Amino acid sequence: MKSYLKFLMIGLCFLLAFPTHFIYDIFPNKLTAIFFPINESIFEHMKILVTSFLLSNLVFYPFIKKRKNILFSIFISCLIMVPLYLILFLPIYYMIGENLFYSIFLILVVDIIVFNIYFKMEYSNFNNLNIIGFIGIVLIYLLFTYFSYHPLLNDLFFDSIKGKYGFNIYPI
Repeated sequence: MKSYLKFLMIGLCFLLAFPTHFIYDIFPNKLTAIFFPINESIFEHMKILVTSFLLSNLVFYPFIKKRKNILFSIFISCLIMVPLYLILFLPIYYMIGENLFYSIFLILVVDIIVFNIYFKMEYSNFNNLNIIGFIGIVLIYLLFTYFSYHPLLNDLFFDSIKGKYGFNIYPI
């Protein structure tokens, strides 16, 4: 893939993080709850990372469709993306609290790191792993959906603005 397309994919993924943050607020329904954050918890914001990554791949699909195992590459990238963000975000969050600049900057850093891994998978010799990738992506969104409706009662799932968990059905 050409360098400028890689740069554009990273940029688009980063920019998509902003509108994906508000889609559920604009269109609150069960479908948007699967793909977009339903509250301000850390867990729900992981949907922003994964969905913006997936959407940027859909936009650039005509340019990347010749890649082998694209769905598997997306799945592996998502598996790396979420824990990487949490590893980088949580220590600062617990030390200084929510910081919008840091959160946004970190999304860009994680996008750059994960896309570099993703682009390297372009040259892998995996054979016919797209079915695993498809199933993996579906499982990720099933987990997002499950934990949106049944959040664990810990800091990752707590909406500190509304003081509740999940669909704001568990007040503190």
